[in-house]
Amino acid sequence: REPAELLNEFTHLDGCKEWFRLRFVPVNEGVLILSTDVTATNAAQEALRRSARVAGMARACRTLIAAHDDEATLLTALCQRVAERGGYHLAWVGMAEAGPERRIRLSARHGVGAELLDGLDLTWGERDSGLGPAGRAIRDGQVVVARFVDEQPGHEHWRRRAVELGFRSSVALPLEIAGRTAGVLCIYAAELDAFEGAEQLLLEDLALDLGDGLTALRSRRAGAGPGALEDRAAREALEDYGYPNRPLDPTRTAVIVGNAMGGDRHYQTALRIYAPEYLDELARSVTFAQLPEAQREASAKELLTGIRGRLPEVNEDSMPGELANIIAGRIAAIFDFHGPNFVTDAACASAMAAMAAAVEGLEEGYYDTVVAGGVTSTRTGSCSSRWARATMSSGMVALNRSDCRFFGRASMILRTSRMKPMSSMRSASSRTKISTRERSACPWPMRSRRRPGVATRISTPRRSACTCGFWPTPPKITVCRSFSPAP
Repeated sequence: REPAELLNEFTHLDGCKEWFRLRFVPVNEGVLILSTDVTATNAAQEALRRSARVAGMARACRTLIAAHDDEATLLTALCQRVAERGGYHLAWVGMAEAGPERRIRLSARHGVGAELLDGLDLTWGERDSGLGPAGRAIRDGQVVVARFVDEQPGHEHWRRRAVELGFRSSVALPLEIAGRTAGVLCIYAAELDAFEGAEQLLLEDLALDLGDGLTALRSRRAGAGPGALEDRAAREALEDYGYPNRPLDPTRTAVIVGNAMGGDRHYQTALRIYAPEYLDELARSVTFAQLPEAQREASAKELLTGIRGRLPEVNEDSMPGELANIIAGRIAAIFDFHGPNFVTDAACASAMAAMAAAVEGLEEGYYDTVVAGGVTSTRTGSCSSRWARATMSSGMVALNRSDCRFFGRASMILRTSRMKPMSSMRSASSRTKISTRERSACPWPMRSRRRPGVATRISTPRRSACTCGFWPTPPKITVCRSFSPAP
């Protein structure tokens, strides 16, 4: 006869729950039962647990958004991550179609009862099929929370089966893509009032990040945006590193980029901005003033039209990323890396300078992982005239301290100019002479244990943007695929 205690859960007919702590105390006449209502305390503790779980799920989803370069694969993986790690019954993503029927196209789904979505007439118009949470979220651009799934209008068969499967509440989160509400993320839970407070705010932030990620992904796929090339190089470097399956600490990950003539777009947009001033200068020309007025107006119009047709448009979408000195910061922002980021500029030796700084930072312990390499984001006429004989492309490498062994500050040379595809190079065991010019470009004196001027080529799984020479033994590194922009 000892005291005992248990937590008892009561579920009402409407699905609401209450918790009571029952304490059993033996007395001479029998057992004394003390009941204490702990519903508020238990609900607060459960809310904290749910918020922590949802926060972890949201972080994992942001990793997916940064790592995927295919929209369909991203959305499928994200729905799976939301349902499984978030502890939800079902998650699906739909995209708004612009036709007269305003249909919602199902793009991805995962979870209990996902097959029930087949054949549903989902729309975001004003008719009955558009009155559900998904349609209202797209139409109004607002988050729609349904406390009781079975009380939502439309799709009676779906609602009946959803309740049978244990669905109690739902949230529809609008996805803003390229400045407009173009889709919806719908999530269903087994609990009533699951989507409120901190949990709802976390999911709203996730929807915003997903919309931004889809905007960037579609821009890259269309070839838009001045930072598309370097974004792709960094993404593929991380893929070859093993990210996201191979974890890394974002707070200890750096981005160091060598820029070789990558800022020409900045000058192109500046030329477009100043075009009206050039026309004013032309109008003040004495020779030009001797032409008939109609001819002057036609010439000025043709000149302005030609400039605008040849040079990039300047707007809020085209400006970010066009400056060469923010390439590293842009990449760090896309992948949410919080370590150091900066750009090196040493013409054709820029990639070498970036890699040298990357290795030094790893050796000194400034960060644990670094994305480093060289980029050439434009191949304009001015770039070609400056480096007529140089064949430059974009390529990056992801390095981790656990992969590297350090041999002193004179351990590495990178050659970036006049590169050929790896398929045309000799085998990994072959050696090649380093010219005096290339040797002089090394930021540190060469103190090789091998014969001076001899380097070992490191073979890579894909075409590489640079060749590395390591003394006396190459570190184990992962080299990204590389590519060149279309001429």
